[in-house]
Amino acid sequence: MSGINPRFGSGPITFDVAAAVTGGQLVIPDGTDNTKINVAGAAAANVIGVALSDAAPAGTDAATDVAARPTQVAVALEGAFNLTYAADAVFGDRLKAAASGQVEPMTLGSDADHLCIGTCLEAGGVTSGDKGLTWLDPFGI
Repeated sequence: MSGINPRFGSGPITFDVAAAVTGGQLVIPDGTDNTKINVAGAAAANVIGVALSDAAPAGTDAATDVAARPTQVAVALEGAFNLTYAADAVFGDRLKAAASGQVEPMTLGSDADHLCIGTCLEAGGVTSGDKGLTWLDPFGI
């Protein structure tokens, strides 16, 4: 039986991956193959959302591996998620993409507004390396 991958107006949307992606990482369109996504880097201005599960390009995992990752991943465009912080953040901080698909506080007054991808919603703040509740809204809708 054949099937299709659904694409919804309010997400999640399914994409092929150009490199290994871990659930909870911010993702961007791949710079080499614009039909796929990749992990967001520091200060990425083109974050489209957060990967909801792990995925890897075809051929990365052995076909006989029962834990082989799929070649596609669902990406949520907005919502509240526990994301990993690359730097300490306080409740209410505006956030931008950090290395390895993580988030970090914006430097207000020097970071461009278009880098804002969300807000820290973790009461009490988040310590670097920990996960914290984050409102993700990369399109500012």
